[in-house]
Formats: sequence, structure tokens, C-alpha cells
Amino acid sequence: MQVSEDKSLGQLITDAVSAAVDRNIERITQLQLDRERFLTIPEAAALVKVSRPTVRGWIARDYFPLPAYRVGRDFRIKLREFEEWFEQFRIVREPRVQRIGEYRRAQ
Repeated sequence: MQVSEDKSLGQLITDAVSAAVDRNIERITQLQLDRERFLTIPEAAALVKVSRPTVRGWIARDYFPLPAYRVGRDFRIKLREFEEWFEQFRIVREPRVQRIGEYRRAQ
């Protein structure tokens, strides 16, 4: 790499680091904005690979409904709220085999 007479190597490194930091800040900001965007029912259904009637059922149910905003005859779902709501249904199970050698054949 040939260093131009105008900029020293230190200045080039500083510029490169500054540009990288700016790009990362822009990405983080965009991710935060994306989480605040609204989904339509078809978008929410496609996101978790279920049908549109399933998402409508989640919104309409009496127990732990999916938070949604009514816009005319349709609904909008905030992506951040959808992710938080959906995460609460995660199933965590203990593994059957705790350590090698603890597995026993069923008799």
C-alpha cells in the first residue's frame, strides 16, 4: 500500500476506523427503526410461517392475545411487540441424556 503525500498512515487508519464506526452506528440505528415498524397480518404470518387466519386468531383470542392496532378494517402489529409476544411461547426442555454413559436401554 502506497501512502499518499497528503495523508499519513496514522490519518488513513483514523479515517478507516471512523468510517467503520459510522457504518456500525448506521446499522444499529436502522435495526432499531426496523423493530419499531409495523407489520400487516400477511407479513406477520410469513415471518413465522403460519397462515393469516392463525395470526387473526392470535389477535382475537381471550387469553394472552397478540397485541395489535386496528386500522380501519385491518390490523397492524409492531414488530418489536410481535417478537416479544412470540418469544414467550418458546419451549425449553431438559436434555434426556445429561452425560455420556447415563443413557440406558429401555427394558
